[in-house]
Amino acid sequence: VFGLWRAYIGKIELQWCLTCKHNQRYYGPDLGDLGIFNWNNVFAFIHELLNQCTNTFTTAENPFSAFVLATHRLYLSADSPTPLCSTETFTCVWFAFRDLQQLESGMKCPRYGPHPDIVIADGVSIGYSVTTCTSGLHPPSLISKNSP
Repeated sequence: VFGLWRAYIGKIELQWCLTCKHNQRYYGPDLGDLGIFNWNNVFAFIHELLNQCTNTFTTAENPFSAFVLATHRLYLSADSPTPLCSTETFTCVWFAFRDLQQLESGMKCPRYGPHPDIVIADGVSIGYSVTTCTSGLHPPSLISKNSP
């Protein structure tokens, strides 16, 4: 279980799933009521760690890699029994956790409502490592042949 400062070693009970077609065929408990996000029955993350990641992203330009590195250093100083997972794994976990949260801010366009087709934002609320950029990623101000 990955926490804010260190990891904790633990075990969870798994049940055999008769309907699953994937190779592991087990399902584990939903630990949300304990403040733990069970990602894949192998890695679990304390909500405080994932919420800290969200808080960091919404207050400064900070890529996942920087957050993971800073947390990894905390684990080292706390003599954690296991290091923090990789940046790639943490990124997948954070997005899975975020999908379960209600992050509505109450902001909405007075004309088009809370979910307009196009949003132009002034600022950065989440950072990505340059290694995740693809040729299809462009700033919203880019003018193309499909621009209105």
